Amino acid sequence: AANFLVKKEKITQQKENRSLEVEYPSFTKQDGMFLPNEIFVKAIQEDQVTIAIQYKNITFDEDLNTPFSIPSGYEEVKIN
Repeated sequence: AANFLVKKEKITQQKENRSLEVEYPSFTKQDGMFLPNEIFVKAIQEDQVTIAIQYKNITFDEDLNTPFSIPSGYEEVKIN
C-alpha cells in the first residue's frame, strides 16, 4: 500500500459475456522503479486464453541493433 502498486485489474463486459483479468503477483525495484516480475493475463469470451509472462532480467537505455535492408523494388519511407 505504501507504493500504490497495482496487484490486479479486471474489466468485464457483462452483455457480451467477456472479461479480461491482469495480475501482477510480484514486483522488484530496479533503477528507482517498481517493475513486475510476473504478469498473468486471463481473457474469457466463449473460450479462455491464459498468458503467463515472467521476466528474468530487464535492461534500460540499451542500444538496439536491428539489421534490416529494403528489398529490391521497394523504396524507403521516412516518418518524422
